[in-house]
Amino acid sequence: MNKQKESENDFFQEVEKKSRPPRIGITIGDAAGIGPEITLKALLDKSVREVCLPIVIGDARFLERLADKFDLKINFETIEPDKEFSSDSDKILCYDLANLNQKIIAGEESGTTGKASAENIETAVKLCLEKKIDAIATAPISKKLFQWAVMIFRDIRRCWRI
Repeated sequence: MNKQKESENDFFQEVEKKSRPPRIGITIGDAAGIGPEITLKALLDKSVREVCLPIVIGDARFLERLADKFDLKINFETIEPDKEFSSDSDKILCYDLANLNQKIIAGEESGTTGKASAENIETAVKLCLEKKIDAIATAPISKKLFQWAVMIFRDIRRCWRI
């Protein structure tokens, strides 16, 4: 059996030991792209919530405004960084980084959205390493903006070494 298959088996065995569905951290992707919309619409699909506990990682106020714009009825429970979160909520959990304070224009690349997408992914990796979430799913990002944002951290490896 190859190492990837062994790793997958270990993950599923670990999840089966727990009496709860896996907690999946979902980053919203580039805020100016299609990622946040895809994320919100996926969260409305009951089949998603039947197989996992989705935890959205991003800016809660931005997501609430976007949900209103698309007339999507989503109730978020906001989780502030470094606070514990419960798996018992009927609401969609949003780990709020409050990192999109500027106006975001759909389809328009900006350093703000690239930096936010890098922060969202970095936070997801940190939560996974801390075993607060079991896995990560990412919505589409702009590779160009992501690479630019990671350069802010001086060394791309630092982004992944929480």
